[in-house]
Amino acid sequence: MVNYEMLKIYGSNPEANILFETSTHQRFFNIALVDFLSYSDKKAPVRRNSYLGALREISENPNFNVENSIVALQQATQSFCDWLNQEVEVDAWLASISKQGFGVRLGLIA
Repeated sequence: MVNYEMLKIYGSNPEANILFETSTHQRFFNIALVDFLSYSDKKAPVRRNSYLGALREISENPNFNVENSIVALQQATQSFCDWLNQEVEVDAWLASISKQGFGVRLGLIA
């Protein structure tokens, strides 16, 4: 799914940024990723799961692990989950209801 013709890597780890060449490349990647991780057929012989849960399962139970080639995916998945699980506190103006929220704590996933 990752094609270096579609993206460029700027900087080096751990501060590297990955940017797509065009918005079309980004949209294609998003579609391919969702397709890869989704369970669209309710009659499929697999357990339904969230996209992130499916990615965790894939990295925890790989089918094609050659000489620990799965380690990078496992580490990236765990890092992404940890990043999503961080709680942040923000002050936000909620324009649609004309309210100022102070110290709102947000956590993206459980």
